[in-house]
Amino acid sequence: MKIDFSFKIAALLVPIILFDTLAYAGIIPEKKRIIFKSDEQQQVLLIANTNDYPILMQTWIDNGNTQNVPSATVSPFIITPPMSRLVAGEIKGLRIIYNKQKTLPNDKESAFWINLYEVPPTSKENKLVDNVTVAMNTQIKLFYRPTPLANKPEEKILVTQLSCYGKAYNLEITVSCKNPTPYYISLSNIELNLYNHTYHNETQLDMMVPPFSDNSYRINVDSSNIPQQVNVEYSFVDDKGDVHGLKSTIRID
Repeated sequence: MKIDFSFKIAALLVPIILFDTLAYAGIIPEKKRIIFKSDEQQQVLLIANTNDYPILMQTWIDNGNTQNVPSATVSPFIITPPMSRLVAGEIKGLRIIYNKQKTLPNDKESAFWINLYEVPPTSKENKLVDNVTVAMNTQIKLFYRPTPLANKPEEKILVTQLSCYGKAYNLEITVSCKNPTPYYISLSNIELNLYNHTYHNETQLDMMVPPFSDNSYRINVDSSNIPQQVNVEYSFVDDKGDVHGLKSTIRID
């Protein structure tokens, strides 16, 4: 299916978060993340090729391990077609299907990653492409939400339920957050304000705090003289993939 280029950009051009950094891939998905409810059998995800040349796209769903290859992945979700060719400006629909080969928990969310592996053609196939062919893998998150959890509270309310504290050692503060809720809480940044300076957490592949579990984040600072209470701002991502902020304080041990 081909559509007008200007319409395509307006409809589908959104920033993609890849490994917690902003990247603008040639493949642009319609959504920043997928919420898959347990009473659904399938969803359709539209993908646009915004390059000015054709590409090959391999797709699969896994648990987010960057070392995974499609043949070695085990997931209760499949995505079809697994291999596609998209010409410049083309939009294609991918079907995401829950095959129910593995029973997922009914009392908490489960998370998976949709992989969109883009391979440009060689220069022999298309003169618009440089001699060096670079493949790019864009990952977007898929959350499986059981029926008992269908009425999810506002994301900001969930973030306020996080139990976070900091532990200082030399010039580093480790912030640990425990999530008592059955939902994934997607943090994208933790910012500490210390002596009128702002410090951010080190980049890590996955900043989510899983349901009934925890995660830790390291922040390098310039002073070893750390007060017991520090101002903090959490950046978090909602179901639509939009980023919001919440200010609070945390205890430092």
